[in-house]
Amino acid sequence: MSLTLRLFSIGFYRVNYDDNNWYLLINYLESEGYEKIAAVNRAQLLDDVLNLAQAGVLKYSTALELTQYMEKEADYIPWYSALNAFSFLN
Repeated sequence: MSLTLRLFSIGFYRVNYDDNNWYLLINYLESEGYEKIAAVNRAQLLDDVLNLAQAGVLKYSTALELTQYMEKEADYIPWYSALNAFSFLN
């Protein structure tokens, strides 16, 4: 099974994957190879999943599962994206 990501895209839009692909992404981010996804793309995934959940398009459980990998995230860009999105939570 393959999964295609938007790499270094230019434009302002959200990407919502189907549930199966979100879970493939979650599993990959939880693996040791998560850094094979560029930091900017990890930030985009976090921004998309958290904002889609806030908009009611995606379950919060999916968004929060994706953020669990962040305990090992060392790059600033994904952290900035996640913290910015978390600031909108009530």
